Amino acid sequence: MVPQASQPPQPLSLNDLLRQHCHDRLYVKPLHWTARHLQLLKCRFVRRQRTPQPASSSQGRLSLSSESEQPREDSKVDNGQDIRIQKAVYRLAYGDCMMDKQWGLEALLETFSNGHTVTSLSDSLDFYYAGRPVARLPCPVFGRVIDNTPTPFLAYVDHTEIARSRENSIKAHSGNLPSGRIRKIILSRLQPTNIDLDPYLAGVLIALAQAQWYARSGNTTALLSSHTVYLLVTNYNEKGFSLRLYTATVTAAFLRKFNQPSVFLDSSLIICHTRIPLRSISHLKSEITAMVETLEVSKKRLREPSIIIDYGACKRRRNQRDRSNNIGGEPRKIPKNLIVSVGG
Repeated sequence: MVPQASQPPQPLSLNDLLRQHCHDRLYVKPLHWTARHLQLLKCRFVRRQRTPQPASSSQGRLSLSSESEQPREDSKVDNGQDIRIQKAVYRLAYGDCMMDKQWGLEALLETFSNGHTVTSLSDSLDFYYAGRPVARLPCPVFGRVIDNTPTPFLAYVDHTEIARSRENSIKAHSGNLPSGRIRKIILSRLQPTNIDLDPYLAGVLIALAQAQWYARSGNTTALLSSHTVYLLVTNYNEKGFSLRLYTATVTAAFLRKFNQPSVFLDSSLIICHTRIPLRSISHLKSEITAMVETLEVSKKRLREPSIIIDYGACKRRRNQRDRSNNIGGEPRKIPKNLIVSVGG
């Protein structure tokens, strides 16, 4: 896609990169991203070591051989809660469809959120480019209501579903042998060498950060702040079941690269990931609790004193601190396409 702009894009902006590499088919939906996209976006995956649990902590163990089997009880966790956790983990691991898996995840979020209400917001994310949605990414999205605004912070995908969607996205004409061969070549190029580093996961996290950014577009502090988002990924293969957590703190500058693709912004993105051992209750609880508590800290930060400046139908907030220091001059107007609903 060639941007419709009166001025040429700045060097090394996203639109400029698209023009430089016009033969590489870079303008594609995140499902078709490759390692080349991560390189040009300055995005990389980093393995995070799990936080060691104290030897004295209650280390409940879960058995996943069947949903009805009683868990091995070697902790002080309430037995009724243990059974609920085991059923939730079993659904998440071996559910026949995404609805079953989502039910399991919702039960875990409810159990380990320390009284905070985490709700399901939508079943997809919109990926935005130049202020408009260009791709829809199917995935359950969870969040919390902050100041009457649904704020997403967590998404969930399954590797089997990703592979199925990727295969279905490349069509071949029935009975056409060359078309079938071309399809296999394309799919082999799109298949990541390591599914834990699938570029599509980066696209989901960016879309999730965009949804959080747009949801808070009425708050100047939020527009200038970083946004921490999470992605849970399940995988089931011949080696068994695994659950991996991805965390990214996406800066406002990185998000503006997509909102203003003709403007060069030197920003990068680091995605940390770690495997969560499902048989350990304490690890499950600590990871889920940490996600929710991080959002609580962000919630307090966004409640800094501010005033509302009315420009007709468009209202913008401006920090009291910025006003006293006379920073920024005339506030920028929010584009209409910036104020969007979460998901869709």
